[in-house]
Amino acid sequence: MVRAAFVGADMLPGARKAVEYLPQDALEDQASEWSAYLIKKAFSRDDVALIRDPASILTTLFFKDVNEIAEKHPVLFFFENFEVTRSELQEWLLHLPEYRPSQRIRIAIAGRTEATSAGWDKLRNVMLPIHLDTFTPQEAERFLDRYHIVDQQRRKEILEYSGRLPVIMSWLAASGDKTTEIAQPAHNIVERFLQWVAEPALREVALRGAFPRVLNLDILKVLLQSQSPLLINEHQAFDWLQMMPFVKPRSDGWQYHDVVRRMMLRYQRAASPQTYRETHALLAELYHARREELALSGTAMWTNEDWRKYTLAYCYHFLVANPNKHWGAILNIFTLALRRQRPFAREILDLLSLEDVQTELASEQNARIQLFRQILKKLQEGTIQDGFELFDTLCKTEDISSEARGHMLAYRGECYRLNGQLEEALKDLDSAVQLLPGDSRTIARRSIVYILMKNYEKALADLDQALALDEKDVWTWTIALRGETYRRLGRYQEALADLNWAIDLDAKLAWAIAMRGETHRQMGNYEAALVDFSRASILDSQDHWVAERLALTSQRALSARAVAQQGTSISATSMVSPSSLGEGQPPIPYPTSAATAPTSYADYLHMHQQMPPIPPTPQTPYQYIPANPPGSPPDPQSQPPIPYLPQGLAPIPPLPYGQPPIPPVPMARRGSRSLLLVACLILVVLMLIIGGILVFSHLH
Repeated sequence: MVRAAFVGADMLPGARKAVEYLPQDALEDQASEWSAYLIKKAFSRDDVALIRDPASILTTLFFKDVNEIAEKHPVLFFFENFEVTRSELQEWLLHLPEYRPSQRIRIAIAGRTEATSAGWDKLRNVMLPIHLDTFTPQEAERFLDRYHIVDQQRRKEILEYSGRLPVIMSWLAASGDKTTEIAQPAHNIVERFLQWVAEPALREVALRGAFPRVLNLDILKVLLQSQSPLLINEHQAFDWLQMMPFVKPRSDGWQYHDVVRRMMLRYQRAASPQTYRETHALLAELYHARREELALSGTAMWTNEDWRKYTLAYCYHFLVANPNKHWGAILNIFTLALRRQRPFAREILDLLSLEDVQTELASEQNARIQLFRQILKKLQEGTIQDGFELFDTLCKTEDISSEARGHMLAYRGECYRLNGQLEEALKDLDSAVQLLPGDSRTIARRSIVYILMKNYEKALADLDQALALDEKDVWTWTIALRGETYRRLGRYQEALADLNWAIDLDAKLAWAIAMRGETHRQMGNYEAALVDFSRASILDSQDHWVAERLALTSQRALSARAVAQQGTSISATSMVSPSSLGEGQPPIPYPTSAATAPTSYADYLHMHQQMPPIPPTPQTPYQYIPANPPGSPPDPQSQPPIPYLPQGLAPIPPLPYGQPPIPPVPMARRGSRSLLLVACLILVVLMLIIGGILVFSHLH
């Protein structure tokens, strides 16, 4: 080959002069020696095996030497941050039994995830998984005792700053004089975590990645592009970041360990407060843009999981960017959530209670957050009246929107009404209606105060207006409430029309069924009243008022039957004649078909315009039992107050003796009428099948 090269060069005019200075004989001798050596090695089986499979050959030799050492001293190998070296080391570790390591050798593998794949099965009998997390309080105290930390102030600070994370506790406990106080060790801890990261660009990636609570590639790109361009590819940076021991995956992205993230944020806030605020503001804009991209409004956005997720992230970064300036905006979102999505309001308070948020807020703001948390817990376990302090505080807050203030005024007015303070309730509800002119719930809520003040005409006007707004989720309740208003006015036929409609829309609305029973009772239709009271009692066995009315009506029905058997006519206009009922178990004669029930307020008005006027119904001639002290039979002529609850709150306990409650405005229910129709069709089909079977059996 050397000779051929010289011959070829001699044929080229440009190269001929150059090769004249090269020692051809010496090069030929050296090439001969190399070729002889390679030929010799090529026929050595050990060397060929070494070239083909170096790991197997060298590992055998490696453990031969280590086993000799292990005879004198136990040996422990550590493999830290296994996520980084898994691709090179896992297969090697899985073949360890083939190399016959000594029984005095131990191997510790540290990683974020447990070895659960099937490949590890061959080592299960010699593996011991140890799950490491933060120390328990008792373990942390014993750890400090082992480091001989006796100063109580220092012990307290180590526990506070470390979050009982073992690696940070060891750094803090082992550093310097054991009596020295700790002064914000964030810088030292961050340096410890990044001590093996030599490249400045990667250190910057690690620091910027700590800002979001949940990290992904898109967010990291925004963070890296916001400052002066770093000489690093975003994809490579993200891949590197995922391998860091303090970064762990979760269902919607990646997340820093809480203690590490908190330390990195403290470090960056101290290093450059302006950059720290600007970065949070940048992320707030990002999440706000994502909320806007969903293009949701009204109820749809509050029920959308992505919108709520982006809103929580927006609230976090927007508040931290400027806690004093943006406090009112976050409080406004919380206030609207109280009305629109109560569980989401609790999520906002949980977010504001995070340690890295609390360090940004003033003591007064943190105190208000804790107060709100306590009151929301009471609301969840009790009644709306437990939230009065919360509603009152928000009503007096200047930074919330008119919509949010209107809802809080309505809630506070409801608390006043339930406490019997009707004038204060009406004042708050008047203000709420002015701020929320199109909110049917608030208008219907004010109608209850008018009913209790016996201003029935204004109550009817409010209820008509609430129904005209066509808010489907409050229709049934509002219709039933108007029926109750008609009942109190003595306009029983109109009361029955509305109560029938409400029950057609919701066959399990126990309160409307009970009020229809009361209407029949006052009309003297005791058998029909008995059916309704019995049905309401089954639906709500805890309603004492219904139980009392059921007992009272049973007595009246027995008296009516006795009179009918003696041939005495009853001079009351009744929808059901007691004498026509068989054995006291009559069918309900008055409900209309759900298919014919009006589906809008306009349909309802049209339906009633086609009906002839209804003559007034005379009162029943029977003498009622007079009102007696508590413990005696109830007064059948008593007018119960109407307890109304807003959406999402716990029910009110039974009211005092003789007071029938009115249930809350129900949650929005989509497709309830469709489900009812399907259920009815299934029932009809089953009845036809059973009937066919019976007829067939009878014929045979």
